[in-house]
Amino acid sequence: MPGQGRIVSVAGHRFVTLPGSERTESLHGDLELPLWTLATEQLEAAAPKHIVAAGALGFDMVVTEAARALGIPYVLALPYKGFEMRWKDGPRQRLLSLIMDAARIHYVSSAGYSELKMRKRNQWMVDNSDWTLALWSGRKGSTANTIMYAWSRRKQVKNIWPEFVKQAV
Repeated sequence: MPGQGRIVSVAGHRFVTLPGSERTESLHGDLELPLWTLATEQLEAAAPKHIVAAGALGFDMVVTEAARALGIPYVLALPYKGFEMRWKDGPRQRLLSLIMDAARIHYVSSAGYSELKMRKRNQWMVDNSDWTLALWSGRKGSTANTIMYAWSRRKQVKNIWPEFVKQAV
């Protein structure tokens, strides 16, 4: 575990395919409890000064909610104002609740969706943290890109995918 009292960014999947399954599942419902438990354990062990999170569905949101429950301050790095407006009501309300309790909100780009804005947000999170807590299955995509970016910046990445699989399967 990287040193205590440091700033942790979060990178992880919204959807996963567990070993032995052909079905891709979102990280809520049955998978949210083992993920919550693992995220809480990791945050308690790391005792970060604060976390930097994207407010994205799945791993990111669960870790941010766990941080809030533990009283760990968090910065939400949102890609642009109105980011949550693309979402259905339930997830949108979860994000709005996190926004209300955030120590700080940082909008990385001007309004309007683009893939580049998502990538810039992820890079900003890595650049403004000491290390990254990740849930990465090894597949290509934005989580992989964020981890590769962290490594290119010589930042430590702790990938908890193996522990998650043990708890979730």
